[in-house]
Amino acid sequence: MSLLDLSGVKFNLANVMQYFEKQGVELSAENKSQLNTIFENCDTFNDEYNAAGPDGFISKSEISKFINMFSSVMPFAKAQLNNFVETFNTDKKIESQTAPTAADATTSSEAVVEGDIKVADLKYPKPLTATTDIRTNYDWSEEEFNKVLELMLDAPRYKGKFKNSVLKGKAKAFIEAGKKYNIDPRALLAIAMCESTRGTSSVALNKNNVGGLRGSKGYITFESVDASIDKIAEILSKRYNQGLTTLTKIGQSGKYCAKSASAAWIKEGNSYLSSFNKYYTTD
Repeated sequence: MSLLDLSGVKFNLANVMQYFEKQGVELSAENKSQLNTIFENCDTFNDEYNAAGPDGFISKSEISKFINMFSSVMPFAKAQLNNFVETFNTDKKIESQTAPTAADATTSSEAVVEGDIKVADLKYPKPLTATTDIRTNYDWSEEEFNKVLELMLDAPRYKGKFKNSVLKGKAKAFIEAGKKYNIDPRALLAIAMCESTRGTSSVALNKNNVGGLRGSKGYITFESVDASIDKIAEILSKRYNQGLTTLTKIGQSGKYCAKSASAAWIKEGNSYLSSFNKYYTTD
């Protein structure tokens, strides 16, 4: 997925914080720490703006971190992001031989016109964790979702351990089940990963059951992996209507996994969510 090109727009740490304050957003200590780290990695310049804190052009390696931070504190929308960028285009942009220019833009989804950043088809979902609401209305990209699945299953460090995973290429199933029951497909994926050892357990391979779902006679056999994913979404929707709105609440309730296993289940699920959030917002 391409990242937003903020080349040619110079940001100042103090002024960025002031921007959020004017929008009525109170940054947490963690948010401020994230901003500090991002700005420490900027190309800084010794001019009058430095008196108010670090400033410079946000490097491409920091863009995804900035986008995640921005989307975690404000509803992420094109108008808000454009407004943010335009605020700093007005009088904070400087010319520099070392600074990136519009000609450096490398992706078709980004267009820089006279310093204005357009984000017509750049959209990022808010990060999902075990403690955030599992409802979603984000319009997922099947292609990008499958790319994340590939990274989570076929990364070189796994040495082919998950090469036979039945979850490969199942982005469409996760997305469609998520839309059908209004459940974030990342939550479905996290549970499927947990319950099926990333789609390689014997139950997943022999019964198409990636949710660890049981009936009166033991593990349920599904006609397809897609049907299993759909069932996970149906169950999470029912739990949501019972007030179990996060994976943490679902795990602790004992209404999906055993209460005795909930701590490990929640931790593992959160780890998968973290990986997905990382991969989906990175080139």
